[in-house]
Amino acid sequence: MKTINRTAITIISKQPYTDWINSFEDTAGNEDPQATTILIPDKYDEIDYEIYLKKIFKTIFEDQLESWTINTDEWPKKTGLSTV
Repeated sequence: MKTINRTAITIISKQPYTDWINSFEDTAGNEDPQATTILIPDKYDEIDYEIYLKKIFKTIFEDQLESWTINTDEWPKKTGLSTV
């Protein structure tokens, strides 16, 4: 069996994202944080993963928003890395 050594990032939602989720009628009262785990490319590791995260942040964030609604008009207006 071949061993694969990869680094994973787990993204856990903060309260503003949970509040946004709860703004939808069918999810009201869901206080549990949302979590997503992704594997990062081999050239990044636990030391420089932030470089990769900054490169792909917008895509990941938009994917998370799209998992709740594809209507971009309903997405939060502030979606920068500094807001999460």
